[in-house]
Amino acid sequence: MKTHLKIFPKSKKNSCYENDEYAILSKLNRKRIKRKKINSVIAQAVIKLSNSGKKSLITIECHKNLDLKIKEEIIVNQEITVDNIIDIFNEKNPNNDSPMIIKNSFIKATGVIYNSRDSIKDKNYFLKTAIYLSEVSDAVSILTDGNKINVFYKGNSIILNNNKEIEHFLNKNTKIKFKKFDNVVHDNIVSIADSLETLSEHKNGAFITIESHLSLSNYTKEASELDVLLSKETLVHLFNPNNNYSRGGVIVKGNRISFANVYYSVEQVPNFTDESRISSAKFLSKKSDSLSFLVSEKTGSISLVGFDSVKLIHSKKEIYQILNKGYKYIPSIKRIEFSTLRKNEFADTLIELSSLRRGAILSLTRRDLLSEYISSAISLDTTFTKEKLLNIFINYTPLHDGAVIIRGNIIICAGAYFPLGDFKNIDKTTGSRHRAAIGISKKTDALTFVVSEETGIISATVENNIERFLSKEKIISYMEKYLRGNNKWKF
Repeated sequence: MKTHLKIFPKSKKNSCYENDEYAILSKLNRKRIKRKKINSVIAQAVIKLSNSGKKSLITIECHKNLDLKIKEEIIVNQEITVDNIIDIFNEKNPNNDSPMIIKNSFIKATGVIYNSRDSIKDKNYFLKTAIYLSEVSDAVSILTDGNKINVFYKGNSIILNNNKEIEHFLNKNTKIKFKKFDNVVHDNIVSIADSLETLSEHKNGAFITIESHLSLSNYTKEASELDVLLSKETLVHLFNPNNNYSRGGVIVKGNRISFANVYYSVEQVPNFTDESRISSAKFLSKKSDSLSFLVSEKTGSISLVGFDSVKLIHSKKEIYQILNKGYKYIPSIKRIEFSTLRKNEFADTLIELSSLRRGAILSLTRRDLLSEYISSAISLDTTFTKEKLLNIFINYTPLHDGAVIIRGNIIICAGAYFPLGDFKNIDKTTGSRHRAAIGISKKTDALTFVVSEETGIISATVENNIERFLSKEKIISYMEKYLRGNNKWKF
């Protein structure tokens, strides 16, 4: 903990360094608390299994991955709760004779373990497997058999008698590093599965391609480059019928949506139909190792196309299983460097939003990072362009409500909600966006622009002041006055 404190110099109350220090320390604390909570839940479940006399083997994966030691794997992907753990070893569960694998904060899978000593399951299968795993990995295995609780770790075994002893042992020996890539993969899978379920419910036609090892760059020359952080909300937004991107395909690469409006060369098939999506996906499956998920706008059904075959998906669980097996490609995490926001392009964006009568609220950060509001918004983490902002504020789409926060030339998030300010000296006809802009100007030093949906009037708020009826020249002069020297931070 002390090493982190030394990194940051003493600073004023509103310094970005102090905010960053607080964020780092609170993240560390959250991870420690999370690990202890998880271990507490595991301990409670073990005691219940033992008291009921059930035979079980729970293996907590640490630094060494166990994927290569599992065969006949059944993906579970459930949150760690006492009930979820006990249900897996229930007599009614056909897989109750397989070890459970826990990874980080979720139940990863159950499966038969490759055991060099005993490849055939017998009455001592759990015991032999626990001994084997303790010798070939750093995993912790907890075996319940009758009222006995044995823990196996690094070639040794001990008997534990109660809840506190189990918790203490796990807290000491399961110091898992929460690797970004493991969490990113799990979060991506949840985002994709949830978005497909939502799109299916609304019968919004969709074409989502997950890029694997073979690049799809040959098909993106006329597509719209997004490079937006992957989330359920953003995927659903892109395939909303009101959205300009809803007809083409989307390419997901690792933890980012890299392209939208992608079209593949398929002849003699009409555009914008279920038939064209299937033909395009089949064409793509012959040319690459990517997987494509399609949602039918006629029936809402979900299909998977890969390796020149089409499979109908019946449940969200199937999506989890497919992605857990095949979603292994992770790109390197980008180092984002902030540069000065392009003032002319930003001003042109506001002018166009005004002419289109699209209501919008955009906050440009200065010294205050607005972390409190970013944390509850929809993360985008994408370079600013006029096209992206116009797309976010399309009426009646999932991202258009709330504010966009921009730091440097990066659109940090959309859908942020600010405290509402009062209107003592302001025209009463202004709406909630203007009140939110006043509210954030009282709480922080951000420069916020508002476009009225009813009138198209552009306003700016900063330091508890508001000015209305802004022209392009006035927008640029505000930016030059208030943002000078404040957009040089690097992540």
